[in-house]
Amino acid sequence: MEQAKGFTLNKKYIHVVIMFILMIGFKFIPPIGGLPPLGMEIIGIFLGMIWGWSTLGFVLPSIFTVLFLALSGYTTSTEALSVGFGDSTTVLIFFLLLFAAAVEACGLSTWLANWLLSRKITEGRPWVLSFMFLLAAWLMGCLVSLYASIVLLWSIFLHACEQVGYKPYDKYPVMMIAGISVMCNVGAAMLPFKGLSVIYVRLMGGFYENFNVNYVQFTVVTVILGLLFLVGFLLFGKYVMKADTSLLTNTEIFKQHRDDKLTFDQKVIGFLLILMMVMLFLPSILPQDSALYAFINTFGTYGTPALVVGLFLVWNLNKGRYNFAELIFKGVQWDIIFMFVAIANIGGALTSEESGIIALLKTVLEPLYSGFGTTGFIIISMLIPLVITQLANNVVVITVFVPIMCSFMEQCGADPYVMTVLGCWILNIAFMTAPASGPAAMIFANKWVDTKSAYIYGAWVFVLTVVLGLGLGIPLTNLIY
Repeated sequence: MEQAKGFTLNKKYIHVVIMFILMIGFKFIPPIGGLPPLGMEIIGIFLGMIWGWSTLGFVLPSIFTVLFLALSGYTTSTEALSVGFGDSTTVLIFFLLLFAAAVEACGLSTWLANWLLSRKITEGRPWVLSFMFLLAAWLMGCLVSLYASIVLLWSIFLHACEQVGYKPYDKYPVMMIAGISVMCNVGAAMLPFKGLSVIYVRLMGGFYENFNVNYVQFTVVTVILGLLFLVGFLLFGKYVMKADTSLLTNTEIFKQHRDDKLTFDQKVIGFLLILMMVMLFLPSILPQDSALYAFINTFGTYGTPALVVGLFLVWNLNKGRYNFAELIFKGVQWDIIFMFVAIANIGGALTSEESGIIALLKTVLEPLYSGFGTTGFIIISMLIPLVITQLANNVVVITVFVPIMCSFMEQCGADPYVMTVLGCWILNIAFMTAPASGPAAMIFANKWVDTKSAYIYGAWVFVLTVVLGLGLGIPLTNLIY
């Protein structure tokens, strides 16, 4: 047994050495394509981080990513740690995980899981249940905070898995954890006035006067693509990955909970949960000049979970049932936090002016946009940034690509409205690697998901995005517009 432990330890050290070689070695490679030496060094740090995440977990590589970025001269360790731990998404995830721990501690997640699994429509029908979970994820991703939707639905679903006997790395929970995160992201791409789509529409408006997206036409396309995406994801999990749902067919486990009542604690925390959802949803429908909008907007997407956690702690002062330190210890997944710290820094480094990587991309890609017919131009305009956004921040990718695309659009006869609908939907979905997006990072860091499966589902999401977005999306948007 001691020898086996020693061998495992040595194997890990080999991966550490490879990670260090990548992070340090690129500094000594002659720059390519006009990149400055800093750009080469940042690429090496990025590749080393990916290797480390794939072989060593997430905390250790994330720490060294920050440290080597400081050694490169791009930043200092103090600035890098401030950027990482002070990043709005990192803070948001922290408070969401903390509140999810409170939801779990009071048993509300268990109650919700039992309620869902004891409904007649889902009783003994695991694939109907799976469809409903992913449908809920899709709708919640559209209506409320992306990350809040993921964290809360994961909490409910994993409680159901634990009750019936699923273990980490089992195919079914892996499929659903990935699916919930993906469908929340697909939902976020459903409307033209949310998240990434807002940036895309604004950039298009800078090139075309009086550019206004028809919300109905936009939503018709994204709803059709989203539903087909959901079905395609489930079919892959069922017939290709062969996810085993047999443990969910034992309905006797859940029948006994059909009439379970909520405790007082569960009602209070349930109220706080509803309050958070309402506050995250209302700004999208309230008049911006209303007092309620101004009040809710004061907290915003990132402050609302902190407010809810604060209200929970105020209520708990009298009860004293829930230990704050214990909630942090059990509920906050620090590997996710450290991953986001690294992503906040490496994402900024890859897309910074000092690295020269974006400037190189512009130089290389601009010639590719000329000489295409309409359909070819649309495909190349979607496919290239889709590939790149699997490795880099999609906001930056869109900011770079949209101006290049627009300069050739009229020449190639492409409709700007068609390009907007497709671009907003396709470039919102990035899951092939952990740095591709926040939801992707959460999948890779989830303790129920093995790294190999995360890459497999990420690849399938990419295929689905290309097939549906380009194969169906092009004729569908042309038909509607």
